[in-house]
Amino acid sequence: MSDELTSVPTQGVPTFYANTAGITVSLHDMRLYLAEGTPVKVDFGANQNAEMKAQQVLFSLVACVIINPEFARNLRDTLDIAIQKYEKLFGPLRPNPTPPVELEK
Repeated sequence: MSDELTSVPTQGVPTFYANTAGITVSLHDMRLYLAEGTPVKVDFGANQNAEMKAQQVLFSLVACVIINPEFARNLRDTLDIAIQKYEKLFGPLRPNPTPPVELEK
């Protein structure tokens, strides 16, 4: 395959940040909803080493990608390969964090 077929200019392509995702599934397609979750408020207390507490988060939907199940599988496989390459270059990814728990006072 020539570079002409695989090279696509990226200038002007819409870009957004997402740190949260949700998926819905139907017979014919899958919808991947991407959102950015941000805290509703931030406390700047004197004790910067205080334990983190669960807090209210505002989710702003940034995009919905609609794909068919076969493409979803191909995307999964491609992401797996990309993650393997990333880990080979930069080291293993951190494990998924556990959700914060409200501490009793």
